[in-house]
Amino acid sequence: MKKNLNFGLAAFLISAALISCQKSNIIPVQFSAETTDLFFGIQTDNPVSTLENSKLASGNLINIGAASRRGFVWTGGTVNISKFKLEASRDGNPLEIQSSSLNDVDLFSLSQASSKVIIKSGSYANIELRVILVHAEADAPLPLVLKGVLTTDADTNWPVEFDFNEDAEIKACEGDITVDGAKSLSTKINIHLRELLTNITAQEMDAAIRKNGTIVITNTSNTGLYKKIKANLLTRSQSKFESRDN
Repeated sequence: MKKNLNFGLAAFLISAALISCQKSNIIPVQFSAETTDLFFGIQTDNPVSTLENSKLASGNLINIGAASRRGFVWTGGTVNISKFKLEASRDGNPLEIQSSSLNDVDLFSLSQASSKVIIKSGSYANIELRVILVHAEADAPLPLVLKGVLTTDADTNWPVEFDFNEDAEIKACEGDITVDGAKSLSTKINIHLRELLTNITAQEMDAAIRKNGTIVITNTSNTGLYKKIKANLLTRSQSKFESRDN
């Protein structure tokens, strides 16, 4: 469905992150009806899940009832974003817009940092928003860490940690928009935490290897769970454009 966001005149200050700190290179405030500030961000929702028992029937997983369930809740997480990328066509011409990095983002904070670029007015179509994650070397912070708690039928709580350390793109598609100026825009990729456990059963989580009392899920530990969570992470996110005050 096509969406129109109509805006009038807006002031913008070219980001200091993109220029030198020397006073001689400071660019003064400019005014233009031709551009709009666009803020990129990331957020999460729906942290609580229920894992059902299941079994194989003719090669397919089927539910065998709710007599035994595992409760799960994501409780915290951080992400280090190499850059945001927006691909689209403006007035029929393809373009790509990239933002600066955004580090140590608390995915459970109500007030999150954002990364800003300046876009030209016009009609944007075929929009794809991408969050670019880059493999961390040595002791550098990982691109993504999520923590949660698995509760068993016996009310035993097991800490869970999902450590993601790969080059990857979290992608979401967006409808068409028209930008003509007055208010800034924001767009966020929304990670639906509940959907990260799609196709994961109670039995699989019960069978996970514990390390010092924690279920650690990485590309070398509990790799079956890791592959499923990774697939859900990269394919089940959404984005949304909103206007915001300058």
